[in-house]
Amino acid sequence: MYKNAVWLVVVILLSSCSDGDAIRYSQTSQNTDIIVTNYTKSMELSTTQVSCLNDITSVNMKNGQLRSIAEKSLQKYILKVPDGHESRFGFKSKTELSKATIGSPFHVVTSNLSAETENSERFIPTCQLMFPVVVDGSFRSLITVARVSTGWKAVEFGNASLAKELSSKENTLKFMSDIRPTKLLRLFGLQADFILLEGNSSEPEKWEILPLNSAKRALDLSDTSISDKFTFDSILPEVRKKFSAISDGRGLKTTK
Repeated sequence: MYKNAVWLVVVILLSSCSDGDAIRYSQTSQNTDIIVTNYTKSMELSTTQVSCLNDITSVNMKNGQLRSIAEKSLQKYILKVPDGHESRFGFKSKTELSKATIGSPFHVVTSNLSAETENSERFIPTCQLMFPVVVDGSFRSLITVARVSTGWKAVEFGNASLAKELSSKENTLKFMSDIRPTKLLRLFGLQADFILLEGNSSEPEKWEILPLNSAKRALDLSDTSISDKFTFDSILPEVRKKFSAISDGRGLKTTK
């Protein structure tokens, strides 16, 4: 959760899923909810294993096996949304929920902010994919599929605010450059998200990042717009400065 915002967390344990995992509803100050399943302690941090990237780019992904996990979990998650609370998951009604489909995923990558050398790997694959839940062409929620101790599982449903922002940014980027972003850069130490834009380059140092609202708050980038893209190296000094402040216990600067 983001430390520079006021969060109200209400945890309600409900009946178990068919696979025996408890459902947890987390209510936030942004009036959006999250349902968490298949939860393990390791999910609190990014598990950066290169073998996960092999899974994602291998026949598993090509055959749609990971997508199938998201599709099957969607029907289970829909049944768990309480009547009258559809809007907290990004939907207007139960009717909209019934129309939901799964879109193309965003692969979550991260970076080693504690590294002292500039030559450290910039973008590290995690074991997480975020699948948009789509109604009438727009993202309403996200389903996170991650590799846990028992294999690949759907672990989270919700994040309506992030889904809405990704939908808006993706539509704008498609209009401006006909590019569909496929990666989400998540800096776990800063609780900051960016859209990662590879463009036509195979050189990570040339890839651009587009800050989302969480990154704008964390890095005081409130005045940036859709046209304000950066290379990661250009903001790395500020990112590491903020990260060091958190590591030293000074926390994030709260912005209004």
